[in-house]
Amino acid sequence: MPFGYPKEIFKYPPIQYIPLNLNRLEQGNSPFNSESINFELYTYREKQQLLNKLRLLNIDKDYDFNQEEIAILVFNTRVDLIKYRGYEVIMVGEIIKNYFQLFTITTRYFYKDRILFNLYNGDTAEVLDRESFEYNNL
Repeated sequence: MPFGYPKEIFKYPPIQYIPLNLNRLEQGNSPFNSESINFELYTYREKQQLLNKLRLLNIDKDYDFNQEEIAILVFNTRVDLIKYRGYEVIMVGEIIKNYFQLFTITTRYFYKDRILFNLYNGDTAEVLDRESFEYNNL
């Protein structure tokens, strides 16, 4: 079990993955009554869209993140681990209903133009959500 998670999530030897730090900004109970598990990616150019979304969560703070970071807003899952390899960012966590989490990660290790972000359930290895990201658009 690489990194303590099922081998279906981490298919390659652990040495082939680059760890990405989760820089936590916010987390807590979501005022939305939705069981939908998803995440949203925001670049520094999309900061205003993120701030608008945060106001819906009753958060009225200004967050600074730069061109070498991506902000990730996750709903109904708490991400515990993030690794990067080639074309994929792997986020692993546990399902928590009516919960949200906001954090940033660095993009300075990305060496491909298109990155696929996958969010996995750490217990079952099920893909909970995925999104493609065009890194060359930063």
